[in-house]
Amino acid sequence: MYCKTNIFNYGKIVYKKAGLIERIIAALIDGIIASILIYVPILGGIAGTIYILTKDAIAFEITKNPDYKNRSIGKKIMGIEVVNFDGQDVDWIVSLKRNIPLAIGNVIAIVPVIGWANSSFRRWL
Repeated sequence: MYCKTNIFNYGKIVYKKAGLIERIIAALIDGIIASILIYVPILGGIAGTIYILTKDAIAFEITKNPDYKNRSIGKKIMGIEVVNFDGQDVDWIVSLKRNIPLAIGNVIAIVPVIGWANSSFRRWL
């Protein structure tokens, strides 16, 4: 993750790497958002996983607000932005590739919810 600066290098914006504390806080904010979604039975877990996978692109695609371009909600709050090495914008595919390791936890978190839904369903039978 990089912070955009106003330094221009041969017509290009130079990006400096974001600080560790800012990155951790942004990740915690995004994790809290995904965790809240998980508590909605079955669909919430899926929505939380989709948010984690696409968090760098989904906010901009939904709102079309340029403030969210290349940013998740946590990154926007912390003032950091994700860019490719060449300064290009992050699209859906890049966001998916970057966030697959983070989504594994959300997929595992769906398992207890499915067990709870299954046991609740059996009680109705």
